Amino acid sequence: MLKFVDAIEKYKNYMEAFNRSPATTYAHIAAAERLYHWSRCENYEDITPDMIIDYIKYLREAGAGGNSINTYIAWLKAFSKTLVKRKWTKNDLADCWERFGTKTAQKMKGKYQSKYVGDERKFIPLEDRQKIFAAADAMPRGKRQRILVETPFVCGLRVSEVCSLKVSDFDFKTGKLTVRGKGDKLRSFYVGSNDYLAKISDYIKENELKDDDFLFQTSRGKPMMVRQYENLFQRILRRAGVPCGRKNGGYTTHDCRGTHITARLETGEPIKIISLDVGHSSVSQTEKYYRNNDNDQKRINKTGFMKKAGLVPTTVPTAEPAPDDAYDA
Repeated sequence: MLKFVDAIEKYKNYMEAFNRSPATTYAHIAAAERLYHWSRCENYEDITPDMIIDYIKYLREAGAGGNSINTYIAWLKAFSKTLVKRKWTKNDLADCWERFGTKTAQKMKGKYQSKYVGDERKFIPLEDRQKIFAAADAMPRGKRQRILVETPFVCGLRVSEVCSLKVSDFDFKTGKLTVRGKGDKLRSFYVGSNDYLAKISDYIKENELKDDDFLFQTSRGKPMMVRQYENLFQRILRRAGVPCGRKNGGYTTHDCRGTHITARLETGEPIKIISLDVGHSSVSQTEKYYRNNDNDQKRINKTGFMKKAGLVPTTVPTAEPAPDDAYDA
């Protein structure tokens, strides 16, 4: 019989051995531990299909949305498939997770909308950006909160990528940043902001972080979770008096990344370079971030956008031409 705690430990070692990102590993393990504490089953083989149904009901009663439940189900399905694939157990629950997860999605359909309604992406105007930065500065640990909010604006990162950043990902001599994106794919690009890099450098020194440390970590030294970042972002927006949450017609964390992409597109910068920098699998994904300008919205260059947003000076990281591998995907 496979002990549940041993199953979780084996799965964690498996994910680390195959270079899964720290944030992904932590999320999967947290989902498995939640199931373990809820079920109170000492052995993994004690988990039954009926318990899976009851667990999904528990998540719904606890207030989890349809998207959140399906995310948990996907993680637990992967957990179950790996245990069977590695021949650590014969209790294959992957099909159960998939079947019951599909039913949950159908029941929730209409109540919970997709991330983008009508594929809508919001551009955060200068006035609102200034309010957001001011609110972040006024919070406890304001320097950290300001950097957390600035990072997707300056670098165009996804929230999961921000949470996975390590000190060693920054090359302060060249201004180059290496990011682990979707599918654990690495990409490198140059950060167009000496001011932002200086803030990161000072932040690292003040907190005495080492190369292997996460840039934004919890008190336990673990990476910041995506949900923790999203909750912090929403608190900052409420403090700033800015609309927050897609359901309320406000901004989400992904709109920071979208604003970065849109501002660069409107400068006429080659879309292929932007697509590689932000980790899109195709140029068509990047094209979706074009927006229709109103008469009072001027087309501004990338440096001007960042300067007016209060992010960077007018200088760039280096005057030397970028090497051939500057935009490796």
